[in-house]
Amino acid sequence: MYNIALISFSNNYDMQKYVFSLYESLKEKYKGKIVTLTSQKTYFDINYDDNNFFINVPKRPGLEFKTFNFFEIKKIIKVLKSKRIDLIYFLSSHVWNIFLINTLKKYGVKIIHSIHDPIPHEGEKDSNNVRIYNKYISKKSDIVILHSEKLKIPFIKTYSISNTKVKVIPLWHEWKPFHKIEQNKNKVLFFGRINPYKGVENIIELAKLNNNIIFDIVGKISKKLEHLKIELKKYKNINLVDEYVDEYTMDKFFYDNQITILPYNSATQSGVVVESYRHSRPIIGFNVGAISEQVPLEFRDFFLLESGDIIALNNTLKKYLNLSIKEKNYICKAFYDYGFNKFSVLKASEFFLQLIRNIEIDERR
Repeated sequence: MYNIALISFSNNYDMQKYVFSLYESLKEKYKGKIVTLTSQKTYFDINYDDNNFFINVPKRPGLEFKTFNFFEIKKIIKVLKSKRIDLIYFLSSHVWNIFLINTLKKYGVKIIHSIHDPIPHEGEKDSNNVRIYNKYISKKSDIVILHSEKLKIPFIKTYSISNTKVKVIPLWHEWKPFHKIEQNKNKVLFFGRINPYKGVENIIELAKLNNNIIFDIVGKISKKLEHLKIELKKYKNINLVDEYVDEYTMDKFFYDNQITILPYNSATQSGVVVESYRHSRPIIGFNVGAISEQVPLEFRDFFLLESGDIIALNNTLKKYLNLSIKEKNYICKAFYDYGFNKFSVLKASEFFLQLIRNIEIDERR
């Protein structure tokens, strides 16, 4: 039995949810000690206990003045030593992870690290830094966790690491009760941080073709896309909410819409897919990256369209919106059930416990 630390220095809502949902699930099953170390900023209420520690961290990727806040770094080391941590699971990438891994491996601590972007998004300004980080982490970690089976072989080839070192656990989330569509509406949701690869400009093209469909775009716009704000606001059928939203507001938008749209130009796997399923809503979008792995097989041909084919996406979207409430709720329940069976935190904690049973802890500790 070993003592485990779950760490994520990201202040993104989804990353924090990964940590705390996994922590709560593991507490019910695991008899060893578990602690969390996370950013101080949260977007949801937490019933935390004495094993949850909040750290004043620099923003990701972490290269700023607070990167050299050695007081906080010492605080982290102190917590890990006082709790006699044997195994650390880093759930997100951060510059402080490198320092901690180099420090703690000397003492026999085992390292597991999730990599959410195993193949960086081309065209993103930090794609080269992501590659360098991934390569370094792959060499230093005892286990690397990916969230897509489809990307496992490309990842192994890209970074020249052992197949046995790379494991796959699907993304996860706390699951909500099923929530039916109560009335037909021509409303579609685009949700999440709005980065260049997510193809928000494709929503503009769809809005031009459908003045009778309302497109809710909810998420903070990347600085690289600031110029699109003016364009998006030109359309009466686009409702732009350029901010991070709390859980209550997020629930409201998902339940008020009929389907979630992902017109991405590129992707790995998507946390928005999981978010949509747990809110009882299907997704529609382009078949890029490993998105197909996250869609029920029986619906892939209908809801996933060839990348960049706006006309096909538009036609399929209209077909779905024209279905009856009964037909839509059949589809919603199918996506919801598929999501629960694959992406619930219950499944993730089972995968994780099975994984760590095979890791030998240095008995000298």
